[in-house]
Amino acid sequence: MKKILLVCLILVSCSKSDDNSEKDNNYDEIIGSWTIIESGGALDTGETYKEEMPCSNVQKIRFFEDGLFDSEIWWGTMDGDCEFDQIRKGEWLKTTRSDKPGANYRLTFYEIPMEDDEEVGYPKITFSGNTMKILYDSDGYFDYTYRLYEKE
Repeated sequence: MKKILLVCLILVSCSKSDDNSEKDNNYDEIIGSWTIIESGGALDTGETYKEEMPCSNVQKIRFFEDGLFDSEIWWGTMDGDCEFDQIRKGEWLKTTRSDKPGANYRLTFYEIPMEDDEEVGYPKITFSGNTMKILYDSDGYFDYTYRLYEKE
Protein backbone atom coordinates (compact mmCIF):
# COMPACT_ATOMS: atom_id res chain seq x y z
CA MET A 1 0.00 0.00 0.00
CA LYS A 2 2.85 2.37 0.87
CA LYS A 3 4.50 1.64 -2.51
CA ILE A 4 1.29 2.47 -4.41
CA LEU A 5 0.89 5.72 -2.47
CA LEU A 6 4.53 6.64 -3.15
CA VAL A 7 4.14 5.96 -6.90
CA CYS A 8 0.96 8.09 -6.99
CA LEU A 9 2.72 10.97 -5.22
CA ILE A 10 5.66 10.81 -7.65
CA LEU A 11 3.34 10.81 -10.68
CA VAL A 12 1.33 13.77 -9.34
CA SER A 13 4.45 15.81 -8.55
CA CYS A 14 5.94 15.08 -12.00
CA SER A 15 2.78 16.13 -13.81
CA LYS A 16 2.62 19.36 -11.81
CA SER A 17 6.22 20.20 -12.70
CA ASP A 18 5.48 19.49 -16.39
CA ASP A 19 2.53 21.92 -16.29
CA ASN A 20 4.73 24.66 -14.81
CA SER A 21 7.46 24.23 -17.42
CA GLU A 22 4.86 24.36 -20.20
CA LYS A 23 3.48 27.61 -18.78
CA ASP A 24 7.01 29.06 -18.60
CA ASN A 25 7.65 28.08 -22.23
CA ASN A 26 4.49 29.94 -23.31
CA TYR A 27 5.51 33.13 -21.51
CA ASP A 28 6.35 36.00 -23.84
CA GLU A 29 8.50 39.00 -22.90
CA ILE A 30 5.82 41.34 -24.20
CA ILE A 31 3.44 40.45 -21.35
CA GLY A 32 3.23 43.20 -18.77
CA SER A 33 2.61 46.90 -18.33
CA TRP A 34 4.85 49.34 -20.23
CA THR A 35 5.26 53.13 -20.03
CA ILE A 36 6.50 55.09 -23.04
CA ILE A 37 9.83 56.85 -22.57
CA GLU A 38 10.67 57.92 -26.13
CA SER A 39 9.36 57.94 -29.68
CA GLY A 40 10.56 59.11 -33.04
CA GLY A 41 11.54 58.05 -36.50
CA ALA A 42 14.16 58.21 -39.23
CA LEU A 43 14.14 59.37 -42.82
CA ASP A 44 15.69 57.17 -45.50
CA THR A 45 18.58 59.68 -45.55
CA GLY A 46 19.49 58.51 -42.04
CA GLU A 47 18.32 61.73 -40.39
CA THR A 48 16.52 60.91 -37.13
CA TYR A 49 13.70 62.65 -35.35
CA LYS A 50 12.80 62.41 -31.66
CA GLU A 51 9.24 63.40 -30.81
CA GLU A 52 8.67 65.87 -28.00
CA MET A 53 5.97 64.27 -25.85
CA PRO A 54 4.87 66.25 -22.80
CA CYS A 55 2.66 63.38 -21.64
CA SER A 56 5.09 60.56 -22.40
CA ASN A 57 5.34 59.47 -18.78
CA VAL A 58 1.63 58.65 -18.62
CA GLN A 59 1.11 56.79 -21.90
CA LYS A 60 0.94 53.08 -21.13
CA ILE A 61 0.38 49.87 -23.00
CA ARG A 62 -0.49 46.59 -21.29
CA PHE A 63 -0.11 43.18 -22.93
CA PHE A 64 -1.98 40.26 -21.39
CA GLU A 65 -1.33 36.49 -21.56
CA ASP A 66 -4.66 35.90 -23.36
CA GLY A 67 -3.44 37.74 -26.48
CA LEU A 68 -5.23 41.02 -25.71
CA PHE A 69 -3.77 44.45 -24.99
CA ASP A 70 -4.91 47.95 -24.13
CA SER A 71 -3.24 51.31 -24.46
CA GLU A 72 -3.92 54.57 -22.64
CA ILE A 73 -3.97 57.60 -24.89
CA TRP A 74 -3.21 60.97 -23.29
CA TRP A 75 -2.83 64.40 -24.88
CA GLY A 76 -0.87 67.45 -23.86
CA THR A 77 -2.89 70.61 -23.26
CA MET A 78 -1.81 74.12 -24.26
CA ASP A 79 -0.83 74.87 -20.65
CA GLY A 80 1.48 71.82 -20.49
CA ASP A 81 -0.81 69.50 -18.52
CA CYS A 82 -1.67 65.97 -19.55
CA GLU A 83 -5.26 65.00 -20.22
CA PHE A 84 -6.60 61.45 -20.50
CA ASP A 85 -8.35 60.78 -23.81
CA GLN A 86 -9.28 57.08 -24.05
CA ILE A 87 -8.23 53.46 -23.75
CA ARG A 88 -7.81 51.64 -27.03
CA LYS A 89 -7.98 47.85 -26.98
CA GLY A 90 -6.75 45.20 -29.34
CA GLU A 91 -5.11 41.82 -29.91
CA TRP A 92 -1.44 40.84 -30.17
CA LEU A 93 0.10 37.79 -31.78
CA LYS A 94 3.68 36.67 -32.32
CA THR A 95 4.03 36.06 -36.06
CA THR A 96 6.22 35.95 -39.14
CA ARG A 97 5.11 37.09 -42.57
CA SER A 98 7.02 36.91 -45.82
CA ASP A 99 5.46 40.18 -47.01
CA LYS A 100 6.50 41.98 -43.77
CA PRO A 101 10.24 41.26 -43.46
CA GLY A 102 11.57 41.78 -39.96
CA ALA A 103 8.11 41.92 -38.37
CA ASN A 104 7.70 39.52 -35.46
CA TYR A 105 4.32 40.62 -34.01
CA ARG A 106 0.88 41.54 -35.30
CA LEU A 107 -0.92 44.27 -33.34
CA THR A 108 -4.59 44.76 -34.15
CA PHE A 109 -6.19 47.87 -32.66
CA TYR A 110 -9.96 47.47 -32.47
CA GLU A 111 -12.21 49.96 -34.20
CA ILE A 112 -13.27 53.05 -32.27
CA PRO A 113 -16.84 53.73 -33.43
CA MET A 114 -17.22 57.02 -35.33
CA GLU A 115 -13.50 57.80 -34.88
CA ASP A 116 -11.14 55.20 -36.34
CA ASP A 117 -11.27 51.99 -38.30
CA GLU A 118 -9.57 48.86 -37.06
CA GLU A 119 -5.80 49.19 -37.52
CA VAL A 120 -3.42 46.30 -38.05
CA GLY A 121 0.32 46.75 -37.70
CA TYR A 122 3.25 44.39 -38.17
CA PRO A 123 6.10 45.82 -36.11
CA LYS A 124 9.44 44.43 -35.11
CA ILE A 125 9.50 44.34 -31.31
CA THR A 126 12.77 43.90 -29.45
CA PHE A 127 13.58 43.67 -25.76
CA SER A 128 16.66 44.77 -23.85
CA GLY A 129 16.66 44.55 -20.06
CA ASN A 130 13.47 46.28 -18.93
CA THR A 131 12.86 48.13 -22.21
CA MET A 132 10.79 47.25 -25.26
CA LYS A 133 11.21 48.91 -28.67
CA ILE A 134 8.36 48.80 -31.17
CA LEU A 135 9.64 49.55 -34.67
CA TYR A 136 7.28 50.13 -37.61
CA ASP A 137 8.32 50.23 -41.27
CA SER A 138 7.68 53.29 -43.40
CA ASP A 139 4.55 55.31 -42.77
CA GLY A 140 5.00 57.31 -45.98
CA TYR A 141 7.04 60.13 -44.47
CA PHE A 142 9.52 58.28 -42.28
CA ASP A 143 11.64 55.30 -43.29
CA TYR A 144 10.64 53.88 -39.91
CA THR A 145 9.02 55.05 -36.67
CA TYR A 146 9.60 53.69 -33.19
CA ARG A 147 8.32 53.80 -29.64
CA LEU A 148 10.50 52.89 -26.67
CA TYR A 149 8.81 51.63 -23.49
CA GLU A 150 10.00 50.78 -19.98
CA LYS A 151 8.45 47.87 -18.10
CA GLU A 152 6.75 48.76 -14.84
